[in-house]
Amino acid sequence: MISTPQPQLPNIVGGEITINIAFVHQPSKSDANVNVTRPAYNEVGFNEAHAKNEDVITVKQKASKWLSKQTDCSLTRIWLIIVGFIPVLGWLPRYKLRYLTGDAISGMTVGIIRIPQGMAYALLANVQPVYGLYSCFFPVLLWFVFTTSKHTSIGTMAVVCLMIQNLVAKYVPEVSSPLVNGSLVAGADAEEFEKYLSHGNGTVFDEESYMADQISAQEEMKIQVASTATLLVGIIQIIMGCFRLGFLTNLLSDPVVQGFTTGSAFHVLTSQVKYLFGLDKSIGSYYGPFAIIKTYVDIVKNLPHANVAEIVISLICFPTIYIVKHFNDKYKKKMRNIPFPIELVMIVIVTSASYFGHLDQPPYNVNTVKHIPTGLPSFQVPKYTYLWKDMVSDCVIISIISFAISLSLTKIFADKHGYEIDPNQELFALGICNLIPAFLSSFAVAASLSRTAIQESAGGNTQLVSVLSSILMLIVLLWLGPLFEPVPKSALAVIIIIALKNLFLQFEKLKALWAVSKLDFVIWLTTCLAVVLLGVDYGLAVGVSVAIFALILRIQRPEQILLGRIPYTDLYENPKRYPDAQEVPGVKIFHYAGSLCFTNKEAFKEAVFKVLGCNPVVLLAKKQKAERNYHRDVQSKDGRVNEAIDKTGKSSHSRKSRGYKVSYRSVKQDDGLTLADDNGNPPTPEEVRVRKRNRGGSDCDSDFEVDAWAPAFEKQEDGVTVEDSSVSSSEDSLSKKNSADYAPEFHTLVVDASKWSFIDSTAAREVVSIVSKFQALGVRVLLASATSHVLHTLDGSGLNQFMLRDKVFVTVHDACVYAERAQRMAVTGSALEIDPEGYSHLPGYPGFDALAL
Repeated sequence: MISTPQPQLPNIVGGEITINIAFVHQPSKSDANVNVTRPAYNEVGFNEAHAKNEDVITVKQKASKWLSKQTDCSLTRIWLIIVGFIPVLGWLPRYKLRYLTGDAISGMTVGIIRIPQGMAYALLANVQPVYGLYSCFFPVLLWFVFTTSKHTSIGTMAVVCLMIQNLVAKYVPEVSSPLVNGSLVAGADAEEFEKYLSHGNGTVFDEESYMADQISAQEEMKIQVASTATLLVGIIQIIMGCFRLGFLTNLLSDPVVQGFTTGSAFHVLTSQVKYLFGLDKSIGSYYGPFAIIKTYVDIVKNLPHANVAEIVISLICFPTIYIVKHFNDKYKKKMRNIPFPIELVMIVIVTSASYFGHLDQPPYNVNTVKHIPTGLPSFQVPKYTYLWKDMVSDCVIISIISFAISLSLTKIFADKHGYEIDPNQELFALGICNLIPAFLSSFAVAASLSRTAIQESAGGNTQLVSVLSSILMLIVLLWLGPLFEPVPKSALAVIIIIALKNLFLQFEKLKALWAVSKLDFVIWLTTCLAVVLLGVDYGLAVGVSVAIFALILRIQRPEQILLGRIPYTDLYENPKRYPDAQEVPGVKIFHYAGSLCFTNKEAFKEAVFKVLGCNPVVLLAKKQKAERNYHRDVQSKDGRVNEAIDKTGKSSHSRKSRGYKVSYRSVKQDDGLTLADDNGNPPTPEEVRVRKRNRGGSDCDSDFEVDAWAPAFEKQEDGVTVEDSSVSSSEDSLSKKNSADYAPEFHTLVVDASKWSFIDSTAAREVVSIVSKFQALGVRVLLASATSHVLHTLDGSGLNQFMLRDKVFVTVHDACVYAERAQRMAVTGSALEIDPEGYSHLPGYPGFDALAL
C-alpha cells in the first residue's frame, strides 16, 4: 500500500528534534509503510551521534599483519599451501565411488573425440598430426593435478592453434628447389647441394631426395618453433599466476573476446579451405593485414587445379558429420548425453578407403597424414629460445587469450554446479600445462568449449575424466598411431570447420547485444572485422583499443541530471523520467552517476555548467569587469571634485582633507534653514555647485556630505541616513545589477556524490575550484552522500578551506532540509548558526519538517 504522509512540525525532546510522520493507508500494490523519526544529519552530527570509529590501520600495520599470516608455519598452514598449489591432493582422497561410472563414460567419450581433433588441430597449427596427439595427452594429465575445475577439458583449441600457426609461418621458411634452369640459385648451400649429386653416368642431382630431406627438416623446425613459443607462453602464465595477475584478463571484455574468437574463426576456416579442394600445395601463405582476402583470391585462381578426389571426400564427410552432430544435440537426452562419435567413425571409414584404395598415389594424389611414429617423444629443450625477444609480444597475446577463454568456461560450469574455483590457480595450472609439455614436442593448449560441454553432459563429475581419456590417447600413441597414417587431410579439415560452428553462432548474440548496449555492439563488431581484415594480432589490438576508448567515453559521459523531490517523500529522482518529481525551489540538486578522475574532470565541469545553465567563471568575470568600471568612474569624478576644490583656494580647510568625509545638515537660523557642518561652517560655492549638478540643478536645501575621495551627499529623513549622490546611486545600481545579472537564479547547489566510488586528486582540485567559484557568487554549496574515501581526497585537495564538514550531509534529503531552512531564515532576517562541533543542543536545527516533506 502507498502511504501518504501527514507532516507534523518537529517536537523538541531533550534538545533534539524528534519528527513524527503519520501515514494514511491507501489502496496500493504494497502494504509496506515507512515511518522515519530522526534528525537531519550532516557529516559531523552523524559521526558524533553514532560514534564513528576513526581508527585507521596504517600501511605498516597492514604489511605486518600480512607478513605474520604468510610466515605462519603451522602444519595446517603448510598443508593448505600444498593443497593450494596441488588441488588434486585435496579432492582425490575424498573421491566418491558413485562418481566413477559417470567419469568413466565421460572419459571414454572425450578420449574418442580427442583423437581426430588432436590430429586436425595439429594440421591447423601447421605441424605434423602426431604432435596434436601429444598436446592432447601430456597437458591433460597435468591439468588433472593442478586445476581447481571439475569439468573443464584442456587440449588443442582452434584460436590458439591459429596463433601458433602464425608464429610457425613467421619463423620457418618455405622449402623450394635449389635449382633454377639447371643452375644453383644464389644463396644455396653448395656443400649441402653436393650431397645429392651422383657421379655415376654423368652428374645427376637427386632433387626428390633433396626435397624430402628439406621437408623433414622443415617439419622438425616447425615443431621446435611451436614448442619454443609454448615454453615462453607457459613461463608468462606461471609468472602471472605467482604474482596473482589473473585479473588482467578483465581487460578483455566479453564483446572483445567474442568478437576476437568469431573473427579468428574466419581465419581458421580460410586456412582449411585449401585442404577441402586439395590445393594445399598450390596456395601461398599470407599473413598480416588483408591476408584472408589474398588467400581467397589465390584459391579462386587455382580452382581449375583442384583435386577431384579430395573434393569428393569433403562432400561426403561434411554433410555426414554435420547432420549426425545436429541429431546428437537434438536427442542428447534420449542418448543419455553420450553423443555418437561421428568424427572417429568417419575417420575410420575414410582411412580404410584411403588405405585399400591407395588414394595417396596417382591418379588420385590425395594428401594424407603419412608418418605417425609410435611411442612417446623424448625430453628435449626447445632449440629456438633465442627467438623469444622477437616472439614475446605474440606469446603474451596467446597467454592472455588462452587463459581468458579457459577461465570463462571454467566459471560457467563452476557456477552451474555450485563450486568455487581459484582464478590464479587456474592460471598457474594452465602455465604448467604449457611449460612442461613444451619439452615433449607439444604446442600451446587451452580449454575447449565443445569437449568441455561433452565432458559435463556425458556425466563427468571430476577431473578423473582427464586420466581416463588420456589412457585411450596413450593406447593410440603406443600402438594404434600408424593406423591413422592414410587419413586424408581433407577429412581432418572438415572436422575443424564443423567444430567452428559454435564460434560462428556467436553472431546470434548481436541482436540481443544491440538491445542491451549499442556501444558493446560496436565493440563486438569492430573487433571481429579488425581480426578478419587486419589479422589476429592487429585485430586484437584494435578491439582492446576500442574497448578502452568506449570505457573512457562512458566515464566521460555518465548520467548527469538535476534531481527533483517526489512530493511527501525523501526520494529524489529525474523529473524527466518521473513527472511527479519536482525541483526544490531555489535548490539545484546535481547528480553525477560516475566516479571522477583526471580523464573526465573537464567533462564534469562542463556538465555542471550545462545542467545548471550558468557558468560561474563568466559571471565572475562580468562582475569583476563591472567593479573595475565602477572604480574607474569613481576615480574620475574624485579627480574633478578635488580640482574644483583646489580652485577655491581653501584647501587648508579640514573638510577638504583627502579621504575625509564632511556631512552638511540643515541648521535653523534667523533667516531660515541653511546648511552647515558640525562646526557651523557653511559649504563652499563649488561644493554647492556640485550638489546642484548631482541634484539635477535644484537648490541645495537638504543635508549632504562631501568626500574628497568620492563626493557623496546624504540627507537624513526620520533619523535614517540615505545616500543621495551620483556615486551612491552607482553603488545601488551596481548592487542591484550584481543581484540580477551576476548571480544564478538558485541560492543553493547540492552536489549528490552518492555514485562517486572514487575520486583522484586531479578531479578533486577541479571540484574544489567549482565550489569556490559558486560560493564567490553567493551560492550556498552543499555536498551529500559522499563516502569517507571521497571526502578524505577532497579535504586533502583543499575543500575544507571552502566548505566545513557541517556543509557535508549524509543524504540528499538532509542537505535539502538544511538548504530550505537556511534560506527561510535568511529571508526572515534570522541567522542560521550551525555548530561544527555538534548540533544536538540546537533546537532549531533543520529536520524532517513540514517544509521538507
